[in-house]
Amino acid sequence: MTDDIAQDFKQIRVSRLTLGLIMTVASVSAVVVWNAAAVANRIDGMESSVSRLQAEMEEYGEPDAQVLTRLTSIERLVEEFDVKTIEGRLTTIETWAYVELTERLEELEEFWDELERDGEQLRYELDDLHHHKDAFRDILSQDPRSFAVEIMNQRFSW
Repeated sequence: MTDDIAQDFKQIRVSRLTLGLIMTVASVSAVVVWNAAAVANRIDGMESSVSRLQAEMEEYGEPDAQVLTRLTSIERLVEEFDVKTIEGRLTTIETWAYVELTERLEELEEFWDELERDGEQLRYELDDLHHHKDAFRDILSQDPRSFAVEIMNQRFSW
């Protein structure tokens, strides 16, 4: 029983369609992670600047020109963030990924259906061959001629 399972796993093949699906998911994930990392990096930079400003403000009480300059640069950085554009891009990527994955899954379902049909045909052909082999063995075993018995002994170890 375990040998049959091991043989079944050895016969599994990965199709180009499956590899394409995996590559599509990996590509979409890479784009999303890349964009998220860029935004997180900018946020980390701003957070450290704000922390320095807070520390300096606590030290000096009133902000000096340098602190005000830093605050202005932080404000400009924050203004550069176009949240709607980022949200739109992420929505576009999400929609594209959903459509692409849906199409790939439909192709996979069609592929599995075809595999099932091919497996049923193969099972039918193997059963047919087995039936013919048994019929041939029965015919030869009933023939009293020595050459038929000799062939059967050689081929089927009777």
